[in-house]
Amino acid sequence: MRQAWMASILVIGAAATATAAAQTIPLPAAEAAGLIGKVGFFEGLVAGVRIGARGAITLDLDRRSPRAALSVVVPDAIASQIAGLAKWTGRRIAIKGLVERIDGRLQITVQTAADLAIAEQPTRIPCD
Repeated sequence: MRQAWMASILVIGAAATATAAAQTIPLPAAEAAGLIGKVGFFEGLVAGVRIGARGAITLDLDRRSPRAALSVVVPDAIASQIAGLAKWTGRRIAIKGLVERIDGRLQITVQTAADLAIAEQPTRIPCD
């Protein structure tokens, strides 16, 4: 009886560890459509950078706007904390945030500078 109980604890512990590990691997930006209204962790190639009138910077992932898989809006207060953000075209980034559909487009608005980072090596191999 005790062995069965210990075995079940090990199985539960292994499942919890696997779930935690899965949450640290970013999803491709194209999968954001399935997570509207939820917080997700994504990765994509910056295909275009747009600078708004008020200083906010928008990074379009995988394709240029309006066909971007996901747009990342960086408010001016946060953009000023990230050096060279306006020159990130062609860089692979990782982003964490709430996925929203605004004016028919998927976007994440960055809440803190820690939610956005350069990911030099892709975690997944593109299949295009």
